[in-house]
Amino acid sequence: MKGLTHKRVFRFFRGRLLFVAGAILVAAVAVSVGWSGYWYQFDGDELFHANVVYVMAKGLVPYRDFFMVYTPVFHWIMTPLFRIWGFSLNTVGYIRLFFIAGFFLRLAIVSLVLWTVWNRRIAWLFIVLILADPLSTFSGMQIRPDAVMLLLYTIAVYVLVLGLRTGKLRFWFLSGLLLGASVFLLLKAIPLVVSTLGVIGFIALRKKMYKHIGTALLGLVLPIGALVAYATYRGILWPMVQEVLLDPVPLFRLAAAPPPNFFWGPDNVYIFGLTGKPITWLYVWVLPFLAFCGVFVTVLSHIQETQPVRFQVSVRVALVVSYILQWFVILYGPAAFVQYFLPLQTFSAVFAAIALDRLLGASREKGNQRLVEIAVGAILVVFSVGSIRSNVSRSTMNGVAQRQRYERLWRAIPPDEPVYTGLLFRLPAYPLLSGSFIGDHPGSILSRLGDIKTHLVTKDVRYVVIDDYYLSFLPANAAGYIKENFIKTDIPELLIRRKD
Repeated sequence: MKGLTHKRVFRFFRGRLLFVAGAILVAAVAVSVGWSGYWYQFDGDELFHANVVYVMAKGLVPYRDFFMVYTPVFHWIMTPLFRIWGFSLNTVGYIRLFFIAGFFLRLAIVSLVLWTVWNRRIAWLFIVLILADPLSTFSGMQIRPDAVMLLLYTIAVYVLVLGLRTGKLRFWFLSGLLLGASVFLLLKAIPLVVSTLGVIGFIALRKKMYKHIGTALLGLVLPIGALVAYATYRGILWPMVQEVLLDPVPLFRLAAAPPPNFFWGPDNVYIFGLTGKPITWLYVWVLPFLAFCGVFVTVLSHIQETQPVRFQVSVRVALVVSYILQWFVILYGPAAFVQYFLPLQTFSAVFAAIALDRLLGASREKGNQRLVEIAVGAILVVFSVGSIRSNVSRSTMNGVAQRQRYERLWRAIPPDEPVYTGLLFRLPAYPLLSGSFIGDHPGSILSRLGDIKTHLVTKDVRYVVIDDYYLSFLPANAAGYIKENFIKTDIPELLIRRKD
């Protein structure tokens, strides 16, 4: 009896010790993720969005005064923060902190969904898996509409789970409202919204839940209707439709978008934090394999279940369909930039967690639980430590040279001077903002933006920020005008107008 008591005490303290050690490791990974997210250099897209806020604050109207393929909602959200702290790179850094917080909030909400629809262990496994994923941690905290869209979608799914579980109409309405807001913010949400609401709506219709579907659809159309009303009021409805809905098609055809398999290739120091084939590179191959096992387990479990919980079945089916659709979006869509992987990797971590949970459950049934737990734990530790190394390495790419470049240009160019080809926190001399490469835009779009030489002459542009590569893409009359009327300065890319 005494020996049995000692064994129980040993098991108790061993379990607590392992839990504390695991919690410390996960916390260390989370800190490294946040550290990397804050200190990594600003991406060009982040600065583009910051510049959109600036030019809108100066009174320029999107689609009329400058070209943009996004709705202005994302930039409205950031406007108060820039008004409080001013237009500077420091403010961009402060806003990064909000996006880091939003990233972790999204992970917490996904965990709540998994806890409710599956179990607690899957919820915790998801946290471990998603924090180790370099594709998620690279772009998930950057200042992009994708991050806010995915946060809204995640909240909408959780609220929809509450609506399915309780049957209360207010949850259905709020979920529809949030799904509509995600589309309102970024059209890339459409596949997510269609797959999620489509599957659950189909199941609800079979159960004759007409009020619930109608309420959700009402919430869905309200944000979209509000955006249409705003655009109509400002007289930019058709230009907005043209640039947000139609122009991305020719843009994607021309843009030098990387192929999907680019982000699974080695020697990508930006994504994986290290050169060669680090453990983070191996991870992006292991995760989808585990995820497909999780999809198989999910489908098989529903076939075998005799008394399934209805709301859980609805959500699980919707997530499986959404995950499969995201693979089609990535593999067969017109482009696959790194931020496009955020929904896919989230689903991959979800279903990989389900696969590991099933493996651990099966090991208990077969009597080899201890061995499997040690193996799974050891593998997760290896990937987590690799993630920490990757994040710490990536955080050293802090963009000091990037900041120095902008500060030199800002000192040389007065605040109210229009600049061609554009400059962060300066007025544009041409409808393509800083960060938009003219070579990525087809003639069908450029023809609507006006002649470059005409813009330079009529606006009496005195400053041009351009390099030889960009200059080679300009029309002959514009390139000739710049060469004839502008001279180089001690800043290599800055040209100033010749004095008469």
